[in-house]
Amino acid sequence: MKFCFAIFPRINVNCFRWFVSFLSFALLWLLCACSPRSAAAGSIIPVQSTPGSITLEPAITHDITTPVVKSTITATAIPAGCNKTRGTIEDIEVPNKALSYPLKVKVYLPPCYSSRPDKPYPYVIMIHGMLYKYDQWDRLGADEAADELIASGDVSPFIILMPFEEQSTANPFEDGFGDAITGGLIPFVEKNYSVCKERSCRAIGGLSRGAGWAVHIGLSKPQYFSSIGAHSLPPFIGDLTAAPRWLSVIPQDEMPRVYIDIGIADSGMSPASQFEQILTAYNVPHEWYINNGEHTEEYWSSHVKQYMRWYAKGWQPEKPPEVLP
Repeated sequence: MKFCFAIFPRINVNCFRWFVSFLSFALLWLLCACSPRSAAAGSIIPVQSTPGSITLEPAITHDITTPVVKSTITATAIPAGCNKTRGTIEDIEVPNKALSYPLKVKVYLPPCYSSRPDKPYPYVIMIHGMLYKYDQWDRLGADEAADELIASGDVSPFIILMPFEEQSTANPFEDGFGDAITGGLIPFVEKNYSVCKERSCRAIGGLSRGAGWAVHIGLSKPQYFSSIGAHSLPPFIGDLTAAPRWLSVIPQDEMPRVYIDIGIADSGMSPASQFEQILTAYNVPHEWYINNGEHTEEYWSSHVKQYMRWYAKGWQPEKPPEVLP
C-alpha cells in the first residue's frame, strides 16, 4: 500500500481502490478454487506434441467453445471477377468527444472491397500493446494473414480497424480511449464504410494492454461486440473483480465468444488464468490456449493467422445439419 502511494502520489484514491479490489479478488479466487467442479471444467488438456514443445488444447466445458451468439448476417463473398489477392490499408482520423484529439486509425479493406460497396462487411477492432503504435498489428502481419485466409476461401472477407491509443501508459479508468472506440469509431465507420451495423458483425481484440482494453470494453459494454480476443492478457486492475458483475447481467444467449491465449513463459500467466476461470464459472463460450513463447512480438506474429481465422469464423454462416441416408 505504501509502495503504491509512493509510486503514484496523484492517484492515491485509485491505489486504495486497487488494494480493496485485490483483497476482494483473493477471496473470490479462494471460493472458486474450493468449489466443486467437473474434471473438464476449466482444465487444460495436454495433447501429443513434438519433442521439446508444449501445445495445449483449449479448456472445454460442455460445448464451451461453441458460440451461442445469434447471427443474422450473411457472410460476404469475394466479388465475382475479383482478381486481386491483397487488400489495402488506409489511415483515417476519427473525431470524437472522449479525447482532446482525433482518434487515428488504420483500416484494412479486403481485396476488391470497392467492387461491392453495397454489401456490408463484418469487422474486428484490433488494439495494440503499451508503448507501441497503431501500426503494430500491421507489422505483425494481420493484413497478410487476412489476405491469405480470404484468398484461399477459408473465410469470407472482413475489415480490420487498428486504432491508436496515444496515451498508452495512462490510467485506463481516466483515459477516454474506450469511449472513443464505442462513441466515436463505431458510429464513424458504420456511417462511412460498407459494414454491417449489428452486434453480431463486430469483434474486438488486442494484445497485452490492448487485450486488457478488449476485455474491459467488450464485457462492460456487451451491446457492442459478439466476440472478444485477448492475446497475452493482463487484465486492468479491478476488472477481475468487476467481470462477475458484468457477466451476471448478460443474458446467456447473448454471451460473447471469447478467445484467450498466452505464452507459457509469459509473466502474466496467473491473472490470465484467473480470468479464464471466471469465464468457465459463468459458462461463457471461450477458447483457452497456452503456447510456447513469451510476451513478445515474435510470439504474437507466430499466431496472428490463428487469431484472424478465429475472428472470421464467428461470422461464417452456420452449416445445415448433415442428413444421413
